[in-house]
Amino acid sequence: MRAQLYIKLSLFVLFLTAFYSSTYAQNCTRKDFCNKDDYSDFDFRSQSSFAVLVQGDTARTSIVAYANQSTRVLVCNDPVLGAVKFKMYTTDRVTEKTIQEIRKFEEEQVIYKMDEYGSPVQKYDEWTGEPMYDEYYNPVYEIERYETVVTYDTIWNVERVVKEILVFDSERDNGFYEKNITVTQKMIIEVIVPMGSRDITGCVSVMVGHKPIPTSSGFRRY
Repeated sequence: MRAQLYIKLSLFVLFLTAFYSSTYAQNCTRKDFCNKDDYSDFDFRSQSSFAVLVQGDTARTSIVAYANQSTRVLVCNDPVLGAVKFKMYTTDRVTEKTIQEIRKFEEEQVIYKMDEYGSPVQKYDEWTGEPMYDEYYNPVYEIERYETVVTYDTIWNVERVVKEILVFDSERDNGFYEKNITVTQKMIIEVIVPMGSRDITGCVSVMVGHKPIPTSSGFRRY
């Protein structure tokens, strides 16, 4: 009986914990920590997201910034988390070269004896006293010494990689992100909660707003 009662109580506690966490997370959508004036006339309904984070957490989410629209991003949080910062990145595919292997080669190089004019000294036959030539009738020069020459051959590995480009840092740029987008692009938002107690949790909202960029109709001819 006691074992059964213990199991039931444990299940009840787990249920309450899960229910509390779920309820708390859902309540983040109803909590607004942003300055109302920062919303302006942007539409924040499509890509905004909410999360429960702990002090010391770093979380990421991605959005799509559409062409011919102005995009504004706000990151707001429960004050218990402290001064939450955020960064934004665009992505780009680039070609990177990395060293795959470096091959080393050693070979002996002949150093010929030079005269006072800097020309190689031709070798003479010790018996006849005549200048010496090889089988192709090329002059044979006197060898002064041999030197070991080291050469290297680098083999490169070329690959296409996705590179993240920092376009906004709330600590550096202050306030919120806003830009008129000319080309549709994927963006990454990185939320950084300051270090602290892992027992402290709070809501963080990433508010992504869009609005059409006003277009000029230009001059009309009458």
